[in-house]
Amino acid sequence: MPHCIIEYSSDIENAKEILDTVRIVNTEIENSGLFDKKTIKTRALPIDVYLVGGVEKSFIHITVKILEGRTDTQKKDLSERILKCVLSKYNIENISVEIVELHTQSYSKN
Repeated sequence: MPHCIIEYSSDIENAKEILDTVRIVNTEIENSGLFDKKTIKTRALPIDVYLVGGVEKSFIHITVKILEGRTDTQKKDLSERILKCVLSKYNIENISVEIVELHTQSYSKN
């Protein structure tokens, strides 16, 4: 844990850029000090059909799913840290980051 999902509009799809983004986001999560490096899972998913404000506009939305137990400040800092590193890489208007807490009692894995 955590699971980081980077959704992006397929119009910005460039394999090297996306791989670089996965790596920098993964590194920011690791550098936050909140998680064991071995537990971080980061992946990117292109979105082919999308509207932003009613029109097709480039976007990146990053969801970080974590188990309960972090403070609001820790979650906000993580969100801002990720946003800052992605903003420095892309010149697009619509970039967002969301931290989602998973319910520990209902989360299962092997």
